[in-house]
Amino acid sequence: MIKDFFFLALKTVRQRRLRSWLTVIGVVIGITAVVALLSLGIGLERTIIAQVEGIFGVDTIMIMRGVEERDPRRDTRRGPVPGLIDIEPDLVRQVEEVVAIAPIRSETGLIRRVAENGVPVSGFFPVIGLYSEMVTEFRAFIGEFPIAAGRMLIVGDERKAILGYAVAQRLAVTPGKTIEIEGQSFQVVGIIETYPEEMKAAMGAAAGLEPILTDETIFIPFAMMEEIFGDAGAPLFLAKAGEREDVVIVAERINTALAEAGVDGILLVTFEEISQGIGTMVNIVSSFVAGLAGIALLVGGVGLMNTMYTSVLERTREIGVMKAVGAQNRHILSIFLIESSLMGFIGGIVGIILGLLLSVGASLAMRHFWEFELLLGISAPLIIGALLFSLLVGAIAGMLPARRASKLRPVEAFRYE
Repeated sequence: MIKDFFFLALKTVRQRRLRSWLTVIGVVIGITAVVALLSLGIGLERTIIAQVEGIFGVDTIMIMRGVEERDPRRDTRRGPVPGLIDIEPDLVRQVEEVVAIAPIRSETGLIRRVAENGVPVSGFFPVIGLYSEMVTEFRAFIGEFPIAAGRMLIVGDERKAILGYAVAQRLAVTPGKTIEIEGQSFQVVGIIETYPEEMKAAMGAAAGLEPILTDETIFIPFAMMEEIFGDAGAPLFLAKAGEREDVVIVAERINTALAEAGVDGILLVTFEEISQGIGTMVNIVSSFVAGLAGIALLVGGVGLMNTMYTSVLERTREIGVMKAVGAQNRHILSIFLIESSLMGFIGGIVGIILGLLLSVGASLAMRHFWEFELLLGISAPLIIGALLFSLLVGAIAGMLPARRASKLRPVEAFRYE
């Protein structure tokens, strides 16, 4: 019987083809907007997570200063506690699952050099303490070190420095020359090539800091940072878990080891937590924008309801005939519900196709005009959800007209002109 009702509804839609398609257009516009925006949101989330994964690494754990509790009666805010974390790297390395540990510390220092003519040249530049494992194990995080002249820092170096290209040009130094950092002498052993765009490590995306590698950066052995700038430790440590290890469990063990050593106020962040935060933020924005686009779908649903009311009026005598030959209220209700749901379903299919095409077009446009690689956000749950939602809109829009049709009395239907 349901099969017969379906073909009857399909026949009615085909007979009123122009009006049916004009009605379906409203649903198409709404579904297209919702699918396109949600698809772009999913693609943006995938793109950001992929970029962070390439920089941060799924096996990396960030160890940083935690948050300070304040008196809620006076100040309800929570904020970062400034300062360094004084942790011995060997303390974290003692955790069996940890294969590498590297601190990151950056300070601004006065750099000075006396030129050949006796005129001093000076300036303030960022000075970064470079830990050996930072280069060998966390290269994706810190970026490449293309050496234009000289060599890289090696284990055992003291009072050695490598300079960014702009620093070397300003101070007019070459490998082998001596500079002063905060009044202490350092020998320049290497000059970094200048590739401004390629040399930017996405430290900002991973830890909320400025790019660690620029043309104006000076690198010295990490052990020298305390001697020059005072205070031990660093604001950020990176720990790397071994292959096939559960990073969350490793982070918990690191936290336990630090707590047992009396190190408090530490926050450990894993890639999983970062990806969850990114996903939550993008989903909130995407859902809000898609909700605004859903207004168009609501308008389409109202148009569909209006069409179904018109259809009930036009087929009043037909309804009377069907009831006279034995059709029950639920049969009439089913016929009109199937008809409205069918138009919603057709609108959903067309809208999904157009929405995905718009999403692909936007991705290609970003790649072509802005050189931004936006991953596609096509997913089965999105397609199935949009299809079911359009079907639901059609059913809801046709509910009241179908109920009205089912309540008609045969005598009143026959008398209707």
